[in-house]
Order: sequence, then structure tokens, then C-alpha cells
Amino acid sequence: MGIVATYNVDNDPDYDLNYGNNCSFPWDSVTAACVEGGDSYGEDWCGDTWCYVPSYCPGATLTEFFDKYVSGDQAIYYSYDQCGSEDTFTDTFTDCADDCGTTQPSTCDEFTTMTTGEGCAADCSLDFLTDFLADIGLDCSGE
Repeated sequence: MGIVATYNVDNDPDYDLNYGNNCSFPWDSVTAACVEGGDSYGEDWCGDTWCYVPSYCPGATLTEFFDKYVSGDQAIYYSYDQCGSEDTFTDTFTDCADDCGTTQPSTCDEFTTMTTGEGCAADCSLDFLTDFLADIGLDCSGE
């Protein structure tokens, strides 16, 4: 079991109720960054499957995407390996963080799209995350 959410942010299609919950869908393929016209359109990782997992699972990679919404020692991990995909996303994410001076979303354009302000200085509004942190990546099944 992965994320179990009760709602999403303003019905934002980028972050479906089941976002990252299992390996059944390439979650990023429908995000603003990966659709035609998006900053990452055509990137390999846009069509790859991944899911949220515990830190000890194969290929578990710490994500800082939701850091603003976790507290203390809570951490969120994702894995492409668990879903049989190659991780071509992580390096892209790191490069954007270096360019933007932020470690939030995967691309500067995605950051702008999902926020209320402009560019990397804008403030994310993903408050929904706090409602289901306890259920993120409860096992490594990828289902």
C-alpha cells in the first residue's frame, strides 16, 4: 500500500488521489511538466512507472518534493526500480534544484504551474500531503 489520500488539491489532475500509490500508471505522464507544451515534455521519466516506498526498498530515493509538508524525521521515498523502470528522473530533479535554488518540484516550469506565484520563489500549496503521510509506502510490493 502506498499513499492513501482523502482528497487532492483543488482537484488538481497532477496529483490524483492515488498519485504514486502503485506501479500501475506512469504518474508523471499527466502532470503539467510532462504533457505537450510542458518543460519536461518528451523526457524519458515522464512515461516511466514509479511508486512511493519505505526507505529500505530497492531503489528507494529520498524526495524533497514535499519537504515543506513533512515534519521532524518524516521522509518520503520513491522508487522506479520497484516498478521495473530505470530512474532517469533523479538527476533531472537535482539539476533543476541547482538551477532554481530550490529543491521543490521537478522542473522550474512545473513549480510555477503548481503554485500561486511565479517561478522558483513562489509558495507551494500542497497541504493535502499532511493528511496521508502516515500511509506513504507501507510496503515494497509496488501494488
